[in-house]
Amino acid sequence: MSSAYKRAPVEVAQEIIRLSELHLQSMLTISIAADQRAATLAGIFTTGTVATLAAVAAAVSSGMGAAIIGGGVICALFLFVGSLFCVAALWPTNFHVAGIHPKSWLNGETLFGSRAETLLYHAQNYQERIDHNIGVNKRCSKLQKRGAALACAAPVVGVAVWVLLHFWPATKATISI
Repeated sequence: MSSAYKRAPVEVAQEIIRLSELHLQSMLTISIAADQRAATLAGIFTTGTVATLAAVAAAVSSGMGAAIIGGGVICALFLFVGSLFCVAALWPTNFHVAGIHPKSWLNGETLFGSRAETLLYHAQNYQERIDHNIGVNKRCSKLQKRGAALACAAPVVGVAVWVLLHFWPATKATISI
């Protein structure tokens, strides 16, 4: 532990612990909101996938061209992969919360130190938890953004595939069952 910690008054150490616990609690609230957003997006994208595949099935049964079917399948694929990214963001992971296990107060480093040293030792522990939680939130945020980007790109890519297949001379075939 740094010598600056040994010189800190107890009141400062208590305030650091209070603010650290508040920060961890706020991070937990943000993480829960992000999980709810990821679950909602996954549901929306999965519903879009099913609806698009139903439209593709209708197109196949009515003998529509390969272009509309190909565009629909690609659109559904993008929506589905986007939903998988959102589900990955929901995957259970370690996330640290405020509070200290009682056994943490009784290790050799803090048992015989002053109250300020003990509190500041645990403040270092809180900082490690905060750093870990920031990494978890960043990872989940990236996954959600990738999922949303894929889902937003789905109709554009589907239309592009349709245009490519529709106007490409070699793909004027129809698919029928």
